[in-house]
Amino acid sequence: MGSDIYPDLPVEMSFRVPLVGGLLNYATAFNSAVIVLLLIVVAWITTRHLRKFPGRLQVAAESFVSAFDQLTCDVLGKEIGRKYLPLVGSLFLFVLLSNIWGMVPVSALPYFRSGGVEIGGEKVTIDREANGRYDPGDEFEDSDGDGRRDHGVLIPPPKEPTADLNVPLGLALLFFLVGLGSQIWYKGPLAPVKDLFMDMGPMSFKGNPVLVAARVLLMLVFQAFMFFLNVVGKFAEVVSVSFRLFGNIFGGVVILAVIGGLLHELVVPIGLSFFFGIFVGTVQAFVFTMLNLTYLSLAIAEE
Repeated sequence: MGSDIYPDLPVEMSFRVPLVGGLLNYATAFNSAVIVLLLIVVAWITTRHLRKFPGRLQVAAESFVSAFDQLTCDVLGKEIGRKYLPLVGSLFLFVLLSNIWGMVPVSALPYFRSGGVEIGGEKVTIDREANGRYDPGDEFEDSDGDGRRDHGVLIPPPKEPTADLNVPLGLALLFFLVGLGSQIWYKGPLAPVKDLFMDMGPMSFKGNPVLVAARVLLMLVFQAFMFFLNVVGKFAEVVSVSFRLFGNIFGGVVILAVIGGLLHELVVPIGLSFFFGIFVGTVQAFVFTMLNLTYLSLAIAEE
């Protein structure tokens, strides 16, 4: 990602957390946590006073639940679909809000233009960049005398978490594991292994021993090829679903950044922002949810 689109945080404020194979993206994690908290608060407000004659908010919530209840029941069946309704509905809402999160109008604030605003930490005495936070080269009040500045909490600007490949990939892996666990639960512990091979029916061992041996050898070669092909297919499912969502959302971010930087006008970027944020964001959230739901149904479908 280019620095003009996602400016790097200063080393002192990046909250680097060692992980396997890399570091935690603080801005992505922060925005994802805010989105999850917002969904929890909205769900609590919507359901705390359910009424027989509902208001507009309850009607909207019931319509959403009813639509996804019908969807999951149509794909997975009524008995199983109801069990996965909370997971599927939560996935759609999280992805939808993540896709349009960058439209939150705080970019006009000077502090968020420079990559975020800091709360707490040792006081900055000379802010050379005049951006409201500490940058390397600024002078600060070293209250504990250790020669290093104790930073506070950095609040990054709203950025689409799904424009970070780790988020779509993590969600796709989550649903893959859910599908794998569901397949074992409903069809037995050997079901995932059987799914990697092709059912060739009963085999006869009568006849010429040479021909029987040739058929067995040919079957083993064919099954080995099918095993390799199915393993690649399972891997491709996760990669294709995650890259589809990431590519569309990140592509929209890049287009808006380029056109906004070239035109320096409001009319065109606002129209593009609405298109990529609302329309494309909603469509991609639904497509991502449906693809994962379809792969889940294939994992637990009856033979």
